[in-house]
Amino acid sequence: MAWSMALDIGLDRKLRPSPVVMHDDQTLGSTSLETALVEERRSLLSCYIMCCMVSTALRRPTMVRFSTLMGESVDLLETSKYSRATDRRLCAWVRLQRIMEQYSTAISWDDPANMGSFAEPRVQYTTGGFHKQLKDWKESLAPGVLNQSLSIFYHVNIVYMHELAMYVDHDPEDFKPPFVVKSVACGEGGENLLPVYIDAISTVQSSTQALLDAFLALDIENLQALPIVNYVRVTYGVVVLTKLSLSAMAAENPLGRLLDVRDIQAAAYQDKLVTHLARGIGSKQFRVASKFFMIIFKLRSWYVKYGVPADQVVKEEEQIEPCIYLGPEHDPYAHPSGDDEQLSHSFERVDNLFSSLGNGLILPQNTSTSMPMDIGSELTMPTGANISLADMSSFVSGSNFDGLLDLGMDFDLDFGSWPG
Repeated sequence: MAWSMALDIGLDRKLRPSPVVMHDDQTLGSTSLETALVEERRSLLSCYIMCCMVSTALRRPTMVRFSTLMGESVDLLETSKYSRATDRRLCAWVRLQRIMEQYSTAISWDDPANMGSFAEPRVQYTTGGFHKQLKDWKESLAPGVLNQSLSIFYHVNIVYMHELAMYVDHDPEDFKPPFVVKSVACGEGGENLLPVYIDAISTVQSSTQALLDAFLALDIENLQALPIVNYVRVTYGVVVLTKLSLSAMAAENPLGRLLDVRDIQAAAYQDKLVTHLARGIGSKQFRVASKFFMIIFKLRSWYVKYGVPADQVVKEEEQIEPCIYLGPEHDPYAHPSGDDEQLSHSFERVDNLFSSLGNGLILPQNTSTSMPMDIGSELTMPTGANISLADMSSFVSGSNFDGLLDLGMDFDLDFGSWPG
């Protein structure tokens, strides 16, 4: 919609340096004209970024293509004395998105059926070349330009580029929102994978963890101000780690022979994100954080139930689509008026719980197994106070918060019942 409006008002055309008449019959000088030009180019580039990012995430053809005018706009914002300090970062966003746009076109990103196999040399060379461009982009940044949000975008693009290597075990359609995670990887046994797969999967794992680390490093204020698209990227990262973990548990599958579930740390990252998002809900009941808290919590609970070693019996059809819970029918605030007071009280109790833990909360991690962390462990704080996960579960359940998480699939809020 924003791009359609930009076209309607002529932002896609070069600004002509003709005088502009104001209401008091005074004309604007050259300074005002250049300021207006900078504002127009900034708006144009912002529309380009948002349209392309959404298209990439949804695997759809973009309605906006990088043009000569956009290249000139980047040069203008980087050199004009009327540019803002944040324009350097905006230009960095555009250059990064431009790389991803070119890659998407090269491999038919919006059409998975025609993307080809990662085993094809053409796909390998294309991916390797654009990955190098991403590294060069990062090295070229001026100090202070790369913030946490831009870092998330950088790492998610690296994962996007190497996602094809995971298709030997997983359906390409699973990586499109609302995403799908199946309890059993769909790959079949066969020859050992080529060495290029080892590098690609290693890159997927490390970049996904870096993406989630960047999100976890955000303070509460920035977490609550973060655009929703970044929350979707974090959900995508959790889905990727979960899929890698499921592949690692299936030793007979191609990726299972490459991966060590202890290195993936899917459960540990899920736990950290649940805690971080719970803090982000805050006393003002921040809606975006609450929605994605439920999504990650839902996925975490599903992983506890179905993310088991391959020698344990599970139903192949068991799966979860995390982002389907973003719809209004699953909005925790869309309750009848009679429940508003109870709902507010529930979130207040959860907020009080995590506020009492402080910012130094450390979740225990069990590095010897892929299963959830030891529930008998305690959460430690710098003050020396301790609270067990069982206490936290009791507190949450007592606040009727489990009712808010009733999203269509049975699972247990009792942390104490989860296997250690």
